[in-house]
Amino acid sequence: MFKFESLNILPMEYSLQTVHRSNQDTSLFHRPVVTEGDWVQAGDLLADCSSSEGGEFSIGRNILIAYLPWEGYNYEDAILISERLVYDDLYTSIHVERYAIAVEPTTYGDEKITREIPQLKDMKELKHLDRNGVALLGTWLKEGDILVGKITPIEPKKNIAPYIQLYNDIMDKKLDYSVRDTSLRMPRGLEAKLIKVKLFKQKQTLDFKKSPLILSSLRSFLKINQKTLKSEDKNKLYGDDSNKFHKKYMFSQKEGNNWIKSKFNRQKLSLIKQKKPVNLDEIENVINGKSKQKSSISKKSNLLNKKRKRRKKNPKNLFYKNELISSVHVYLAEKRKLQVGDKMAGRHGNKGIISEILPRQDMPYLPDGTPLDMALNPLGVPSRMNVGQIYECLLGLAGKQLSEYYRIMPFDELYGPEASRSFVFAKLNEAKKKTGQSWLFQPSNPGKLKLFDGRNGLCFDQSITAGYSYMIKLVHLVDDKIHCLTEEHDVLTTQGWLPINKITMSHKVASLQKNGTLVYKNPFKIYHYNNFNGKIYKLKNSDVDLLVTLNHRMYVTNCKVNGYFFDNYELIPAKNLVGKCKKYLKTAYWKKEDYQFILPSFSLKSFCNSEKTFKMSTWLKFFGIWISNGLVVNNKLRIYLNSVNLKKPRFIKTSINNFFYNIEILSHKNSTTNLLLNLIKDLGYNYLIIKNKIIINDKQLWFYLKSFTMVASKKKLPAWVWELSQKQVRIFLKSIVGYAEKRVESLINYYTSSSDLADDLARLSLHAGWSGQKFLHIPAGSVTKIKNKNLMTNFDLWRIEIRQEKNNPSVNNDKSYLLEDQIEKIIQYQGPVFCLSVPNEVFYVRRNGIPVWTGNSRSTGPYSLVTQQPLKGRSKHGGQRLGEMEVWALEAYGAAFTLLELLTIKSDDVTGRLTIWDYVLYKRPLYIGTPASFKVLICELESLCLDIGIYKSDDFNILRPINVSNMG
Repeated sequence: MFKFESLNILPMEYSLQTVHRSNQDTSLFHRPVVTEGDWVQAGDLLADCSSSEGGEFSIGRNILIAYLPWEGYNYEDAILISERLVYDDLYTSIHVERYAIAVEPTTYGDEKITREIPQLKDMKELKHLDRNGVALLGTWLKEGDILVGKITPIEPKKNIAPYIQLYNDIMDKKLDYSVRDTSLRMPRGLEAKLIKVKLFKQKQTLDFKKSPLILSSLRSFLKINQKTLKSEDKNKLYGDDSNKFHKKYMFSQKEGNNWIKSKFNRQKLSLIKQKKPVNLDEIENVINGKSKQKSSISKKSNLLNKKRKRRKKNPKNLFYKNELISSVHVYLAEKRKLQVGDKMAGRHGNKGIISEILPRQDMPYLPDGTPLDMALNPLGVPSRMNVGQIYECLLGLAGKQLSEYYRIMPFDELYGPEASRSFVFAKLNEAKKKTGQSWLFQPSNPGKLKLFDGRNGLCFDQSITAGYSYMIKLVHLVDDKIHCLTEEHDVLTTQGWLPINKITMSHKVASLQKNGTLVYKNPFKIYHYNNFNGKIYKLKNSDVDLLVTLNHRMYVTNCKVNGYFFDNYELIPAKNLVGKCKKYLKTAYWKKEDYQFILPSFSLKSFCNSEKTFKMSTWLKFFGIWISNGLVVNNKLRIYLNSVNLKKPRFIKTSINNFFYNIEILSHKNSTTNLLLNLIKDLGYNYLIIKNKIIINDKQLWFYLKSFTMVASKKKLPAWVWELSQKQVRIFLKSIVGYAEKRVESLINYYTSSSDLADDLARLSLHAGWSGQKFLHIPAGSVTKIKNKNLMTNFDLWRIEIRQEKNNPSVNNDKSYLLEDQIEKIIQYQGPVFCLSVPNEVFYVRRNGIPVWTGNSRSTGPYSLVTQQPLKGRSKHGGQRLGEMEVWALEAYGAAFTLLELLTIKSDDVTGRLTIWDYVLYKRPLYIGTPASFKVLICELESLCLDIGIYKSDDFNILRPINVSNMG
């Protein structure tokens, strides 16, 4: 029996990854393919990863499929699958998601991560938390469970309701009303397992209250980790509270060859026991990279593993104060089974959405009784203009019967005419002869089989193409797709406010550009999910009212940002906003040129007036006052004569000629009356004052205003008001509500019985750079008391709240008077949800009359340099896939050559010239290094699951490996 020493063998250990999070929140893990005692050499496969099989790239399964329609369930790109794929976990994947929470300072103190939550004390919700308030590793968590406990200080309540105080006394509860629960909770409706926790602590000293235990930990730590102690950890160990150590130990400073007791010094410290000092200079040398003790490591020790194990870990049993925890990251692993709405694809661009999962006994089956796993629409073959999927399907059937695997090269037609067809048919015929199954190949109808209906056992009339194909599950799953709002939300369009379930592709939706400009764009995608059943996020206060799915993206910014600052807003999923202080946005810039109104011409028998133009500020003020308090009188002779009007013969003559065309404006305020009289004079009209009415007689103006005079409950604004500039809109709005142009009020209320007018004013407020909220003030049929008389309202009375300021409201701030009126929670919801996609990714919605900007359903993701396709699919919808021609092109030309051309040939010449000129201009010595694009090339090749090794020869012509991270 030989020994390792006799063969000069160095044992090596490799650590395998298990449930490691990827950039797409999927899990990476290794499966060993070797066993103890196997002989391996350089380049041999040791372990497969989550996307490989036998060292080959593999992210899917070979399953039995057929191209046939089935009751309309696989219409267009829909896919019908068997329940076997679900129950046997063939496509079940593990997804690892990270959730984070941090503490922030508030007006009333700092937030704190803790287990002591007054509102939840002595409740089962806290049993799975450790003493730091973090869920224990390995805990299975469901929706609503606390991941990390946190409390936020608020302004203490001065008065507590008596019934609440009585209840607390009866239940013997002593609640602290100066804090509120802002814990991080499970945001989704799925169960998950906590697999990893990261605690980030502030740079403060340790709590040395238990000094003997601390000292014991320090001694063992220094003994084991002498050569790997880092400077920052040394500072942790030697804190400002070092004088609280056990009295047998003390800190001292070495000056020259003498040990001198002195005050604490962070630079050079030594730990001595009584009179025997322990010099830590060796540790200092290791910290500074000057250690020369590498020869002390035995050759037969595991170098790689020892190096990893020598990486220090904090001493155990050290007690940190909860105030030191600054943030916590938790990692949850959850299983996602295949379900309706998930997306699947083959090798040839034949993608689709799962529409139905059938029991395996109902699936069509082969003549030998094997049920299908998947049914695809046969129309998907000619629409994609490739037959590669048919060849793959039939060759897979032959390979399954022959227990063979095939590697088919592209452009196989160069080997002869119809080489693919001949090869596939030959293999099917061989399988038929070997197995004795005559149904595998019929020369009269090659490539097609007789299938049977699993529901009744009858044979289908037509022969069907069936076989084994390689199908994969794409990363964009149905749980991540539903970024929607409930149906009670309205969307602002050029046609006004419309319910979200009424929006079509032809509507132009209000969207927000990056610079905060309001534009109207057509949506390019409408989303509608009829039977959504899951958790949704509810947020309601005086400024924001939303009810959205957990994956819907909110348009928010941090509370510390003041002003509008449109550049600081970002789209964040609602599930990541629970309990966090964020600011929403309710306004925008309206960049329109000034509009000029033209009063239409008018002709009636012998009477004719040409078009008129007015000064726009004058016309807007007049029309705003009239739309609010005016009307036109139909077919009534109204000539008012009094001592004042008798002195106006011109007015009397005009009134008689125009006695059918009276325009009346009601005015109760002297300021409004004086303003209106000046406006009428500037417009060039005559007027008459009777009590609190101002009367104008003009046929042309009368006929124009007549179209806007109707029942008060049906008033609305003309179409030209949407062409006004932001400055003109503000003048017009203030004239409607009765405010002077230069008067600034942060909040203006306007009342009307017309719902259409209220909607128009809310939209017009956005054009003015403000915001408008619509509320039902008094419903129809209500009895109100006016001057001791009970009056019943016949119409709903609406209140429009126009906000000129504070249009970026905060949520979850530390003001208790705002928190009392706020509702933020995750609730169960079952019903339809809707959303849409616009190019700018942000659109304007409202719920219960409260508007706000919210996020889009889709966005453009990162692109691959090799294929120039998005990594998660189409530019707007997700999931990279390569068609047959793209696969052939990459295999023929080579992915490495494609990247080489993109990253080196095209870019290195330009970057090299710029770098050389930079050295020349600044008179620095020339330095030729590795191009940064070459590093990108290596990283891209490694992302294609290629093992890339880089070596550089030294002065002795010995190749030395180079780490990619050190390149550049």
